[in-house]
Amino acid sequence: NPLYPNSLEPDVVLVSDPKADSQAVREASSLGIPVVALCSTDNELSKIDLAIPTNNKGRRALAVIYWVLARQLLRERGELAPDEDLPVPIESFEMKLAEEQVETESKEETTESSEEKEELE
Repeated sequence: NPLYPNSLEPDVVLVSDPKADSQAVREASSLGIPVVALCSTDNELSKIDLAIPTNNKGRRALAVIYWVLARQLLRERGELAPDEDLPVPIESFEMKLAEEQVETESKEETTESSEEKEELE
């Protein structure tokens, strides 16, 4: 919101899928903001300033590309050594589905209840 006193204009817009993020692409393009897009073979490149060819449909593929981009950005800023990796695993960049979250929470609760039973014995 440009009326907000602390609003910032982006220097660049990064989209995961130009088709799904078409409104952001159109708005950035009309404002003269460069658009970087993760593009698969089925994406059009109109209004895209830089295309990064990748599989932009799979969770794991997106996690890997965002992990690599984050690592390189931190290297360029000097926050990571040129040969250093991120201290977090690629899995932390992967979106968790609701079912997986429920399963993970259920496993954690089962583990906690087992530990509590062992403590009582």
